[in-house]
Amino acid sequence: MIIKIVIPLLLIILGMLNLKKAVVSNDEKAISKSVQTLIKRFVTAVIVFFISALVSALFNAVIGIYLTTDDSNKCL
Repeated sequence: MIIKIVIPLLLIILGMLNLKKAVVSNDEKAISKSVQTLIKRFVTAVIVFFISALVSALFNAVIGIYLTTDDSNKCL
């Protein structure tokens, strides 16, 4: 659960700090590079968020199948 929240926030905050540095330096090339880095970090944060949700759902489905199968064997 911590990975699902902390890592995306950390990636976005670090990207914003890099962008702030570039804007303060007033260098167009650095700003452009920082914007692209921020976009990449945002996409990575979204992927990390959804992968952790997907893995959690997958494990819950597998556990649900196992418990359902186990209950059906008790009837026999």
